[in-house]
Amino acid sequence: MIKKFFNNNLNLSIFIISIITGIEYPDVDLIIPYLSHRSFLTHSIIVPVILYYFLYKYKNSNLFLNYIFCGFLVGVSIHLSADVFPKAWIGYATIKIPFLLSVGPLFSPIWILINIMLGLFLAFRKIKEIELRLSFKNHVVIWIIGIIYFLSEYNPLTKILFFISFTVIIIIFINYFQKLKKEY
Repeated sequence: MIKKFFNNNLNLSIFIISIITGIEYPDVDLIIPYLSHRSFLTHSIIVPVILYYFLYKYKNSNLFLNYIFCGFLVGVSIHLSADVFPKAWIGYATIKIPFLLSVGPLFSPIWILINIMLGLFLAFRKIKEIELRLSFKNHVVIWIIGIIYFLSEYNPLTKILFFISFTVIIIIFINYFQKLKKEY
């Protein structure tokens, strides 16, 4: 029983640390030369998915790697959820491709929303696939981390919009996977 408790808390700790790391990851473009803020590489799930695939293919996937991957994708999705609500879709708010070219105010929110949905879908699919045991309290922890991030970053209207949209997204994914679980 002690070993199971330790493993569950260790896995949860790894998952939470990965969420927090994933939240901070997209803004690494601020310190990388030749990347503009909101680079398409950092404000997406491209790099984490490629890295996971590489590690999964050449190193046998283990439980820690899966917890890290799932947590990281959830964290990136939380960060991107915040980025959907800029003051205006100009300048730093738009997604950039190399050499500081913006994809513009129309495609930027589409890019961000696609990456939020794909990030959460892949994370929750992997959770289901390897039967990671995330209880309701773990889902609440994810939600609280997202809320804390928003409370520290944005104005009140944005916080309310985020709270509603992030809650709806999480509920949709939880319901989707509960339905899948009932089918099996």
